[in-house]
Amino acid sequence: MSSNQRSYAEQLPATLRHAQAELRHAALVDEHGQSVASLDQARYFLHALRPRRGLIIVGAVHVAQVLAQLAPNLGWQSLVIDPRKTWASPSRFPTAKLHPCWPQDIWSTLLITADTAIVCLSHDEKIDDPALIAALESPAFYVGALGSARTHAKRCARLAEKGVSTSKLERLHAPIGLPIGAAEPGEIACAILAQMIARFRSPAETSRS
Repeated sequence: MSSNQRSYAEQLPATLRHAQAELRHAALVDEHGQSVASLDQARYFLHALRPRRGLIIVGAVHVAQVLAQLAPNLGWQSLVIDPRKTWASPSRFPTAKLHPCWPQDIWSTLLITADTAIVCLSHDEKIDDPALIAALESPAFYVGALGSARTHAKRCARLAEKGVSTSKLERLHAPIGLPIGAAEPGEIACAILAQMIARFRSPAETSRS
């Protein structure tokens, strides 16, 4: 190995560490996860190989049906969890991966990354709360829950009693979706996706409400 090659090999780990923050930012704004980093007057081209973005939907309700249908067109692979087998059925969710079980029974097997969004839509605290507690401890970039402001206040009180910290609760987008006056399931699904995209593309600028 020549002296130039040894120098390059020795600098590469430091270069990658130096570029981590820049690469994470690039991955958000560049669909291909590409960036250029500089170190000691040298420039390095970086390319992030990332898994497909994931959307975990808890609660196989009508909004979830539309959400699971639309999400793949925007780059999110949908997974639906609901212990009610008649709701979490292939006939209602033909394109999504289904887990007809309680969230806590499957959660440890799920791959959740900084490219994962998690939405809780069941309107049943027995289903939503365990998923929210786990979701707020995960690296997911987006966690949202269906319900009015009054419902959300009660939810936060319950989760706080179960040990969820205020800082974790502040991660929760609720009432879920951008405030566009959505009323029908399809409209609510669009509002959720719009908020997910805003959070994914501009995390520092997106309100959680």
